[in-house]
Amino acid sequence: MCVYAIKEVIQQNQNVKFRIAGEGSELMDYQQLASQLEIDQYIEWLGLLNREEAKRAYHHAHAFVLASLHETFGVVFAEAIACGIPIIATRCGGPECIINEANGKLVEIGNQEQLANTILQLMKEYPQYDSEQIREDFLNRFSKKVVTKQIMDSYRNIISS
Repeated sequence: MCVYAIKEVIQQNQNVKFRIAGEGSELMDYQQLASQLEIDQYIEWLGLLNREEAKRAYHHAHAFVLASLHETFGVVFAEAIACGIPIIATRCGGPECIINEANGKLVEIGNQEQLANTILQLMKEYPQYDSEQIREDFLNRFSKKVVTKQIMDSYRNIISS
């Protein structure tokens, strides 16, 4: 539960704001926990975002953090790097193929201390992340042109087999 990691970050650096998007059955529990931990003033709960709202949220963020238990591809990670922001994710199946040294960091699932330390580390190293390089990496690996070519090459290989 990343709310505990948020508390650890805030204990070391109060010059931070977390913006949490999404809905779900545990949202109220997370909000209550944030209140109990006395960190709710550092969190803005955005709710469910449509595509345009999500794009605006990415553009107003300095980083994107998602501590999933499991992901397949993780479209939200690709969206974040398309907007040129560094990401932090868990090693949960999908993010490993998206995240590299130039665009973010990976942490172990459920390790709140490591997650908090990685957020703090990214905050210190933030000037080293190049937004244009992050976006270029996205374009080179996940743009429509690149993915379409990969799909077409796969079809050609299947047909020729």
